[in-house]
Amino acid sequence: MLKGERVPNKHLLTLQQGVSENLLEEMENARLQLVVPEPYHKQYPEVYRDKLWSVSKFIDYANEKFYRIYHI
Repeated sequence: MLKGERVPNKHLLTLQQGVSENLLEEMENARLQLVVPEPYHKQYPEVYRDKLWSVSKFIDYANEKFYRIYHI
């Protein structure tokens, strides 16, 4: 088994300004969370905008996960 296969949910940070609905659907099916700077959200299909994470949301998520692992 590849290391990546052991991680059920993955995150991809991108500066790409817009992605097709087909690609976004594939990412969602692959359990890949797209992380995009907030100003770029408006360049993505409206139906997927609420599913995008901002960079700050990802940082908060990573900090929380780190805290749970190393400070229990």
